[in-house]
Amino acid sequence: MLSHRHHTRPGRARSLVVLLATAMGVAFGSHGWAAQPTAKAEVVEALLEQSGTDAVIHAFLANVEQEMEVRAPDFAGDEAAYVNHAFGAAFDEAAMRARVAETMLARYDDALAREALAWFESPTGTKIRKEESWAQSPEAATPMLEYIAALETDPMNPDRLAIAAEIDRARGSAALSHALLVAFMRGLSLATVGGAEGLGNQPSEAEIDASLSEQLEPLKTTLAEQMIVFYAFMGRNLSLTENKAYLEQLRSDSGQWFYREMSSGLGEAMARAGRAFGVHVATRLEAVQAEREAMQSQSIEADRATTTSEARAFGAGHRAPACIDETAVRRRACADAVCVALVPAFAAGCFAAAAGGAGECRDVPDPLDTAETVFWRVDTCGERDRNDVACHVALAALQDYCAGAPAASGPQG
Repeated sequence: MLSHRHHTRPGRARSLVVLLATAMGVAFGSHGWAAQPTAKAEVVEALLEQSGTDAVIHAFLANVEQEMEVRAPDFAGDEAAYVNHAFGAAFDEAAMRARVAETMLARYDDALAREALAWFESPTGTKIRKEESWAQSPEAATPMLEYIAALETDPMNPDRLAIAAEIDRARGSAALSHALLVAFMRGLSLATVGGAEGLGNQPSEAEIDASLSEQLEPLKTTLAEQMIVFYAFMGRNLSLTENKAYLEQLRSDSGQWFYREMSSGLGEAMARAGRAFGVHVATRLEAVQAEREAMQSQSIEADRATTTSEARAFGAGHRAPACIDETAVRRRACADAVCVALVPAFAAGCFAAAAGGAGECRDVPDPLDTAETVFWRVDTCGERDRNDVACHVALAALQDYCAGAPAASGPQG
C-alpha cells in the first residue's frame, strides 16, 4: 500500500489503534477451574482462558474484521468473495489460538506457569480480573469517555498514573498492540498489491515495510498513552495497595514468563496470518490480472505451447521439488504480464513429466480447502526461506497438479 491505493490511510490506522487499545485491555473469564490441571497442555489451556487471552484474540479479530469491511472497496469486483473467504481462513480464531498455545508449550516452564495460574485464581487476581473485564466491556464505553474528559480539568493522581504506566510497560500491552497492528496492515498491503492495476508497478515488500514503518511508528506513542489511560481507568476502583500488588505480580518471574510467551505467541500468530492472507490473495489477483493482460497478446497460445514443451523437457530429468524451484525462479524473473501468465503452464508441464508421480502429492492439500491451503503455503515457503508470491505460485501449481486440475491454462490462485 504505497503508490496509488497502496498505502496505509493514517486516519484509519489511528482509528484501528483505538480498537486495538481497547482489545488489549484484557477481558477475563468469570469462572474458576474445579480442579487443578495436571498436564502442561491443560495448564496452558487454563492460562489462556483465565488470563483473558481468549477474549483478547476474539476482540482483536472482531476489530480487524471491521477494518476489512472498510477496505472492501479495495477488493471490489469478481474477486471480492475470494478475498473474503481467504480473510476468514487466515484470521481464524481457533487457528490463532492454537498457534499461541503451541508457542507457549514450546517454551513451557511448569513452575512459572502454575504460579501464574494460581495468581489469576487468587482473591486479588479475581478482583482485578473483574475490574479489567468490566473496563473492556461495551457498558464501560461511556464511563471511560467521561473519565477521559474529566482528566482535562482534573488530572489523575500521580501515583496512580505512574502505576498505570508501569503496568503497561510490565505487560508490554502497547508494544504488542503495535506489533499486531503492523502484522495486520502488512497483510492488507500485500493483498492490495496483488490487485494493482498493471503488473510491474507494484511496490516491493521492502518498500511496503518502509512505508508501514514510517506511518505506524508514531502510533507507538498514541498506543502507550491510550493503554496508560485504560489501566488507570481499570484500577480506579482498586486501592493503591491492590494496584501495586498487580504490578508486583506482573514484574514477578511468573508474570514476566506468562506475558512474554503469550505475547510472543500472539505476535507470531498474527504475523503468520497476515502474511498467509496477504501473499495468498496477491498470488490470486496477480494471476487473474496477468491472464487478462496476456490474452491481448496475439501469440499467447503459441507461447503457452512453447512453454509447455520446455517444461516437459525440464521435468523429464527431475523430480517435482525441482519443478517447484524452477517455477519460482521463472516467476521471479518475470517483468511482464505474458511471462507471469505462462508460469502456470510451465509448472503444469513440468509436474506432468517429472519423476515421482503421485508420491510427490503426499500432504499437499486440496486447493479448494482454503483454510488448510493458506497456512500450508505460507509455512512451506517459510521453510524454503522464500515466502513470496513466486513461491506461492509454484505451490499453487503443485496443488492443481495433485488435484488433477487443468493448471496449464487459466489463472492459478
